[in-house]
This record gives sequence, structure tokens and C-alpha cells, in this order.
Amino acid sequence: MLSLLGLACGGAPSLTSTDDDHTDTGWDATGTPPTVPVDEAVGDPDISYMNPEFTPDGRFMVWFEPSQTGPEPDGRLFGTVWHCAVDLETGELDPPDGRGFAAFPASLYTRANTGADVDGPYYVGQRSSAAPGPDDDRLVVVRPTGPTNGEVTLISASQARPRRRSIFPTALTDRPLDEQAVWWLENDVGYSPGEADVVSLRYVRLEDPSTEGVVTEQETTGPLWSPMDLTYARLLGGTSWLTLGVPTRAGVEVAMFDLDDPGAGLVQVTNDGVFKLDPYPYVSGGGVEFLAGVGDSEDSYRYRSDGPGEPFTHVETVRTLPFPDSQIADGDRCQAQSHQTFTHHGQTWTTFQISDCGQDGSFLTRRGEIWLSSVDVEPPVVMRLSSDGPEANNEPEPVVGEDRAWVFYTRYPAGASPQQVTYELRRVTLPAVSR
Repeated sequence: MLSLLGLACGGAPSLTSTDDDHTDTGWDATGTPPTVPVDEAVGDPDISYMNPEFTPDGRFMVWFEPSQTGPEPDGRLFGTVWHCAVDLETGELDPPDGRGFAAFPASLYTRANTGADVDGPYYVGQRSSAAPGPDDDRLVVVRPTGPTNGEVTLISASQARPRRRSIFPTALTDRPLDEQAVWWLENDVGYSPGEADVVSLRYVRLEDPSTEGVVTEQETTGPLWSPMDLTYARLLGGTSWLTLGVPTRAGVEVAMFDLDDPGAGLVQVTNDGVFKLDPYPYVSGGGVEFLAGVGDSEDSYRYRSDGPGEPFTHVETVRTLPFPDSQIADGDRCQAQSHQTFTHHGQTWTTFQISDCGQDGSFLTRRGEIWLSSVDVEPPVVMRLSSDGPEANNEPEPVVGEDRAWVFYTRYPAGASPQQVTYELRRVTLPAVSR
């Protein structure tokens, strides 16, 4: 199922095999690839694990459990935001079913995302329920204090805005909570990305949550998503900078915005005419990089700049392996996205998803695969992580311990409505890394 293209050169780490007691066995004298990663279901098979996210330190999983009543007539799916702990030696969840602490009611669009401050990890979402009360449509901050405990704070001074979605906080670990920012996308009409006529990118600082700033507003065309929904708005981890898609005469390019210096406005940082799907930015080696899918191809481009707000250039192409290493036919692999980079023992890796464009639909409904690739290594190490099957596999999320690393993702039947299926939670235990 999996294949390795090569080992890192010049003393960089390589992947080695592992048996049940986590003993490294390495490559044999003939160069045979090591034992493949272990992909297994975790959690309760009767529970739907939507959009699991992990705190920056990997210690907690935050996820959304949808109501069994299904979507409302207006398309919103309500449920509960939970967190649980993660054992960074074994990758096990505590409690095993992930239902550790029920933090607050939310919709799929207002579910929580994670951040960190000087006191540790936290997460932010918006309280939403099918029977709204006086606290609904306001921001909520949760501080995990254990596997089954947390401190929930309703930001009562935040404006009640029911059309918020994709809510994210900053993760500035040298600052207290009130010096963090929260940002989100917001529709003028409807709740899903395809319903809006105009989408705005807004933010608040938690020291003054009643005062909102607007980064930009973008028009959509019919059912099409806005540029900052496609070339997705993301935070450059550990900084106050956002990356997002902006419309240009030639199409869509990437711009950056500093939440600490909003008066500077948007700064366009690419200009190569390449459509970049879901760029994932990260700090690397004194500069800034991002990985993004390229149009409807199977390729991803790695771009690099000297720092936030500086021009980016293409420096590497990341791609999957051909059939039969991929179960998706050659020419049908497309929509590389959801890149998540991580560093383990000095080597940077990215995990991402690929869709099957031989099928109708979108990345949410098509068959998909989860992949892993080394970054800035020649020849690269590339392998498929998701096991065989026709399902939609989405949202890879890496968790890094001291000696081990894991990639969690979700699986459900392809071709089905993503709001009306049970999301299976899966965990890939990567082969051990030797230095």
C-alpha cells in the first residue's frame, strides 16, 4: 500500500520501523522499506467525530459532536463541542471515547478552534443552539484543565453575530489571554460558504471584544465560494499574521494581514497566476513558508519568503505517488489541501489529503486519501497513510510526542451528505524516527 521514495540525506532523520513495543528495527541490508504506519479506528464507532482539532502542545483534542436530529431547515447542524486529553507517549485518548468535557453548544459553523497563550492551551468558538437563548451567538473561550474538566468563559461583551463561521484564535504563547485576537469569516446572508453574496473577514482583540475590525469583504458569484474560502484564510502559527486569498485581475493570489498592525492593511505576497488551494503557512529557518494545492492537480507547491509580508516564491513541488501506491487512478488525483506541517527530531513533514476527481462532487464527498511527505529533502520520503477503501478521508491532524508522532483524520462514506453521516475517527501511528 505504501511506498518510500528515499531517505533523507546529509544526516537528516529517516523513517524506521517499529514493532508492538516501539523498538526501532531500521532498514535491512537490502534496503527493504520499514514497517508501514499503523492506521486504526479509535473512539466509539457509534459517535460522529466532526472536525477534530488539537491544541498546539498536542495535549488535548477538541471536536464537534453533531445532534442526532440532523440539519435544521436553514442548513445549520447543531451539537456539542467536547475536549479530551491525549497521551503523548501512546497517542491514546483520555477518556477513550473523547467525551471528556462538554464545553458548550455550537453549530458545525461555529465549532471551536485552538490557540495558546502564556498560561497554556485554550480554544474559542461561538455558542449556538436550535432553541436560542440570551447567550447564543456570542464568543466562548474554554481553558482545558484536564481530560474531563475545563473553565468556560462566555465573552458576553462580544457582539451577537449568528452568521460567524470558521472562528479561530491566535496562539501567542508570550502573551496573556486578553492580548490574543479572535478572527472569523462572516456571511451577509445564509450560513454556509456557498450561500453568501458577500463574505467578510473580521476580528476582535479579547481585551476589547465589543469592538470589531474588518480586514476585507469579498463578493461571491452564485454558489461559488469567496477567494478567502478557497485560498483559505489561516493563521501563521506563533505570529499575529494571517494569510488569505484575494481576487486579482488574473484570478486569486495570496495576501497577508497583521492583526497587530491593522492600519497597514492587506499586503499581496504572490503574483504568479497559479491558483493556490488552502495555503498552510508556517515559520521555517528564519523565513516563512506555505504549502498549497495547485488548482485541480495532485501537486502542492511550497512557497518561501524572507518573512511575513514579503514576496513568496515557489521552491518545491510536493506530490503523491502514482497508482497503485495511490488507489486513485492516475489523472484523477486532485485538490491537494488541508496541509499540516510538523517537525520531529529536526525534520519537517507535511500531511495532507487528496481527492478523486474521477467522481462527482467536491472534496467533502469524493473518495479521498491521506498522505505524508518530507519537506525540503531530496529525494523526498512520500507515503500514503490512509488504508485501502473507497471512503472520503479528510482533515489530517498531526500530534507530536517526544519519541512518537501520530496523524489523526476522519473517514465517512463517499458520495453521502457530509452533514448526515457518522464521522469515524482514525489514528495513524507513524514509524519511529531515528536521528
